[in-house]
Amino acid sequence: MRKIMFFILELILNMVHVLAENEGYSARYVNLGHQLAVMYQPIVKSAKTGIGIVVMHSDEDYMGFISNPELSKRGYTVIATVPSQGKVISGKLLNIKACVEYLRKDSNIRKVKDNISYNVYGMK
Repeated sequence: MRKIMFFILELILNMVHVLAENEGYSARYVNLGHQLAVMYQPIVKSAKTGIGIVVMHSDEDYMGFISNPELSKRGYTVIATVPSQGKVISGKLLNIKACVEYLRKDSNIRKVKDNISYNVYGMK
């Protein structure tokens, strides 16, 4: 069932890629092994394109969050992911780690930032 879900999500996200190209950015599905992610990249490259931003909420799916394409339209490379299920923060941090490692392997990325919403257990 999970493989079917990944296949359908990848198919949908590949369609988003085609639609998004006219908006100044491209979006594509990224397989990080144990988790899903979407990479948003600007069509026109600039100095900001070398800055990778990780977007993840502690409990919600932020792969389609409005800030992702907006940051990409402004020149940044964005990778957005979903958190691990449950309230254990260590699993969620592993998702962030996988995204940061993915960005650092990209030779075009020179700096990685995170944009994490820290509201687990009432923290903000």
